[in-house]
Amino acid sequence: MNGTRAGAGPGAAAPGPGTRAALRLVEGGLDANPGADGAAAGAAAASVGDRLATIAALRAALEAAQAGGPDGSDGSDGAPLAVEAPPRRGGAGHGKRRLSKVPPEERTDLEHEQVARSTALRLLTGSPKSRHQLEQALAKKEVPPSVVAHVLDRFEAVGLVDDAAFAEMLVRTRHTERGLAGPALAQELRRYGVDKDTAAQAMEHVSEADELEAATALAAKKLQATRGLDRTTRLRRVYSLLARKGYRTATARHAIDTALAAEER
Repeated sequence: MNGTRAGAGPGAAAPGPGTRAALRLVEGGLDANPGADGAAAGAAAASVGDRLATIAALRAALEAAQAGGPDGSDGSDGAPLAVEAPPRRGGAGHGKRRLSKVPPEERTDLEHEQVARSTALRLLTGSPKSRHQLEQALAKKEVPPSVVAHVLDRFEAVGLVDDAAFAEMLVRTRHTERGLAGPALAQELRRYGVDKDTAAQAMEHVSEADELEAATALAAKKLQATRGLDRTTRLRRVYSLLARKGYRTATARHAIDTALAAEER
């Protein structure tokens, strides 16, 4: 295949052995065991600077395999992934069938797994996702829970699904970009299905000093926007804003006092 994957785009380099190991794990059969490949694949995922690039490469390889490449293989040193249709009633013959045309209730276990893999890779290519988000998406595709669990376990084994990393990213972006803190951050994490222990660890990355700095910036901005109103109204609106963002009363009071002092200078 001239060193490139079909469907990966012009000039795309063939994946290295670590990525191929990850691909074998992600695309392996229902009875496959990660074995020694698990360590190599995990190391590959950890060594890639941009995880989305790895996911995109895996997705391109899977799409090429499902499209039925020139030799019918997936180009990953693994078994071919072409799905053969069962014999037709009243006649002989086999043929490849498009999974998008196969009703969920007629899919084989292998076809369910292929749907799960391709759907998860497509979603992960766009942005990181929690395991819960992927489970919900695959349930909508009517993939059996046992197959969903198997595929996502495999994705976790190669580092493509990582709720701890997802939670840290979510806490960092929600705090930095939206100024969320405390209960508001915890609520966001629950909304994405992150468990309590993982959420608590992620929230440790936002210190009290970080919260006070963010709260002071929010207070200053709100005070600026309410200039011309009476003091009581201004303070009520700032306190309400900080409460919605999840700040404790003591932190809000300190932030407002600091913002007011700066305004009066």
